Amino acid sequence: MNAYLQPSFTQANPGNLTLTQFLQTVLTGVSGIKGTLVRPKWQPSPPQDPDITVDWLAFGIASIDPNFNAYIATTPDNTTQYQRHQQLEVQVSVYGPEAQDTVGLITDGLQIPQNLAGLLSANMGLVEVTKALHIPELINERFFNRYEFAVVLNRQVQRLYPILSFVSASGTIYTQTAENANYQQTFAAE
Repeated sequence: MNAYLQPSFTQANPGNLTLTQFLQTVLTGVSGIKGTLVRPKWQPSPPQDPDITVDWLAFGIASIDPNFNAYIATTPDNTTQYQRHQQLEVQVSVYGPEAQDTVGLITDGLQIPQNLAGLLSANMGLVEVTKALHIPELINERFFNRYEFAVVLNRQVQRLYPILSFVSASGTIYTQTAENANYQQTFAAE
């Protein structure tokens, strides 16, 4: 039977937020939209959509693409450090009469070094913001203004695993031959 290891430490997002909560703070900050109107997509019990006159947005992680080879190294205290990069595609839907302006605020705001500092604090970096598509949505015989685009981020994930390694070993090897001769050899290795 195998013994599987769980990490003893996983690098957390700032403020110990979940990834979705952290992304919400970033999108709230750069868009200027009130936090309660910056919502995760695909909720089990989605709240009612705001009125057609209200600017708001929904976002969700559409894909996570991990790099193939993780970096693995032994630390001085004999734990194993694991590091991998992931590319996250965050799908963003912006609604409201000023949706086009909000798209511009997000796209431009993610280029400002002071705004990128928040991403850097979570070991993330901006890869690109895709082209925004204007896709009005028909709800109750009224067209809601909507733009769709993606924010692509690179994220570094770090974990520590308590993998113990041999520092030294010693013992005795016993061997018995076909002629019933017994041999023993002691060893010590560091």
